[in-house]
Amino acid sequence: MIRLLRLPTVAAALAASAAPSLAQGVSVSPLQAKGDATLSVSVDRLPFVHAVDPRYQSFQIGFSHLTGGETWKSYDAMSKSQATDISQVREPRAATDLGNRRLRNLTAALSPLYLRYSGTTANSAFFDGAPAAPAAIPAGFTVMLTPGRWKAAL
Repeated sequence: MIRLLRLPTVAAALAASAAPSLAQGVSVSPLQAKGDATLSVSVDRLPFVHAVDPRYQSFQIGFSHLTGGETWKSYDAMSKSQATDISQVREPRAATDLGNRRLRNLTAALSPLYLRYSGTTANSAFFDGAPAAPAAIPAGFTVMLTPGRWKAAL
């Protein structure tokens, strides 16, 4: 059972009623003092949705591997002392060669899989999708994902 405490009563009621098929595993009980509620989720009472093969894999690749740019240093490359500034744990990195035969073979061996591209660099990435990318990265962005790099990623 998963317990979430001090959830406002209105939010708890909405959570319990949002998906009627899931409501059978959710119970809401008001707390006496502040009008808050306790939301309990009994996983064993929820309906079965789908079985996943135990060999199934899913993973994420940082956006900096697609575009290059500043990213987190590897743990081994960081100083063992406490960082006092964000620049001490970040470093510039070139885009990864996604056509690398070894990388592609290792990834293919994990299939079926979902691959997610995300990470800190994605927060400031520009993507237009037009065949000809702009000459410069627009203001407010730090990296550009070109259609060619996106195609290579797919």
